[in-house]
Amino acid sequence: MVFYIYMTRLFATINNKYILFVFFLFFSLFSAKHASAVTVNSGFVSGIWYSQTPFFAEDDIRIYTAIQNESGFDITGTIRFYDGEEIIGESEFSSISGHLIEEWADWHVTEGEHRIKVEIVNPVKSSPGSDSEPITLLSSSSPIDARYADIDTDKDRIGNKKDPDDDNDGLTDEEEADLGTNPLIADTDNDGTGDKQEFEPEKTDENKAVEIKPEEKTDSAKTNEDEQTKIVNTLKNILNSIDNGVETALKKIILTLEKKSSSLEAELQDEKNPDNKKSFFKNFYSVILPVFIRIFNNRWAAYVLIFIILVIIWKIFRFFRRRR
Repeated sequence: MVFYIYMTRLFATINNKYILFVFFLFFSLFSAKHASAVTVNSGFVSGIWYSQTPFFAEDDIRIYTAIQNESGFDITGTIRFYDGEEIIGESEFSSISGHLIEEWADWHVTEGEHRIKVEIVNPVKSSPGSDSEPITLLSSSSPIDARYADIDTDKDRIGNKKDPDDDNDGLTDEEEADLGTNPLIADTDNDGTGDKQEFEPEKTDENKAVEIKPEEKTDSAKTNEDEQTKIVNTLKNILNSIDNGVETALKKIILTLEKKSSSLEAELQDEKNPDNKKSFFKNFYSVILPVFIRIFNNRWAAYVLIFIILVIIWKIFRFFRRRR
């Protein structure tokens, strides 16, 4: 009897432990299954990028990121942009299953070191006809992008740390340090003249003639100048006289030739019984005279003809001189 009671209690204890073990095993399997369901393949796909690079202090830029949803259901949540621990901006987002969305935040850049990152906060599974369910994303935080934002005083898109001339006045920062001027201000004393123009020696143009002021000319220089002017004026008068004389002579020659040509034409028309020999010469003259008239009407042609005639006369003169 005692043995029976002992065995009954032992069996009951074993059954209770077995029931507890089965319950614990079932709960564990259920929990594992549930945990694998809420960790979904969604999150950031390409980190972050900027509306412009490089950027400098006092620039207003936009920071972008992209979220890819491969969970099999829609997701909602909050996306938050950080600079270190400081929140730059945040916004609510909704991502359709199988789609990629882009989000951004505007940022006014300040000088110094920055550590930019983006996080997805409180992601929730959203399905029609069912309650929202918190989920865990495989990629809920972007990599940190460390950047240094330098000052760009002269706005040449080169930061002051790399720019040898921060104020772009033509003097390097080292030269301005030696001169005692401000390397960040193009006109240190604010007088309207840049630092370079004030401190750089003026370069003399070697090819530029030195101008002598009238009051600096000596008496001898004035005398020489007056004599040169007189000589030039005299030569001009001589050339003008020659030119006028030549023009007058040519006009007289042309007038004489025209008269002679007219008289020859009249004689040829009046002759009833022309002498063959005389008639030949008259006809020759009547042909050649208009040619000479045309030549003498052109001054340069007349000069050439006169030159040729003078050469012929000179050769004839030499010929007869040798025969003597």
